[in-house]
Amino acid sequence: MLENTDKPRPKAKLTSKLKIVDLLRPHGTALSLAFLAVLGETLTDVLEPWPIKIVADNLLQHKRLPGWKRAVKQAVKEAADTADAKDR
Repeated sequence: MLENTDKPRPKAKLTSKLKIVDLLRPHGTALSLAFLAVLGETLTDVLEPWPIKIVADNLLQHKRLPGWKRAVKQAVKEAADTADAKDR
């Protein structure tokens, strides 16, 4: 049988090793924006059924909206009316 004649390689110094941080640093802004986009997409996916529930409860079952939802609905309606008035 052949003996293992390989000599152990000397360990490279930490400064001479290629670090992943050095590779990612120039792309930090793009990576940050991509991370925020993924978080936003995840949040919208989680909240997706919520508007459908509000419509189903409010319109189809004739349930009244809770107080804070009613305030949000009124604020959105006023903002839309203001935007329509400015367009005219």
